[in-house]
Amino acid sequence: MVAISFHEEFLDDLLRCDKQQTTRHGPKAKKVPRIKVGDIAQIYIKQRQAITSKPVRRVTSVGNTIISNRVNDDNYQYPSDCPIRPGYQTMPSYYAHFIGIVEIAEVYQIHPDKISGEELEAWARADGFKDFAHADMWFMRQNNGRWTELSWTVIKWNGWSERYFEPLKAD
Repeated sequence: MVAISFHEEFLDDLLRCDKQQTTRHGPKAKKVPRIKVGDIAQIYIKQRQAITSKPVRRVTSVGNTIISNRVNDDNYQYPSDCPIRPGYQTMPSYYAHFIGIVEIAEVYQIHPDKISGEELEAWARADGFKDFAHADMWFMRQNNGRWTELSWTVIKWNGWSERYFEPLKAD
C-alpha cells in the first residue's frame, strides 16, 4: 500500500469526492513509478505532522472502528480524546489524519508547457482547483516558480474504497 498526503486545504474536497486526482513531481529518468494503476493508496492530511494539528471532522462508522483500533494500539500513538467541535456533541468526531483508502485508476505524465490551455483548465479543475489560474498560483507558491517547465505525474482514483470522515457541511 502507498501513502499519499495532502495539504489541509484539500480535506473537504477530498471527502466530498470533488478532488479525485493529485499531481506530483514526475519520476526521475529511468526510475520505476512509485504509484501504479491498481495500487491501493492510504490518503492522509499532513501525514508527517502531529495528529492533534489536524482539523476535527465527524467520523463514518468504519472510521470510528479504524480510529478506535488505532487509539488502543501503541504503534500509532493516537490520543484517546479529541476536542468537541460545535455541532458535534452527539456525534463521534476525531482529528482528520488518515482519512481513507482509494484504488488508483489512472496514472500519467504531463508537462504543462506542452499542453493546450483547454487541457490545462480541465486538469486544474480535476485536481481540485477553481481554474488554471488558481492552480498556477498554488503550484508557483509550492514549487518556487517555474513549475510549468517540469514533468508531473497525475494520479487519479474513482471515489473511496473506505472513507473515515464526513466532509464539513456548507453553512
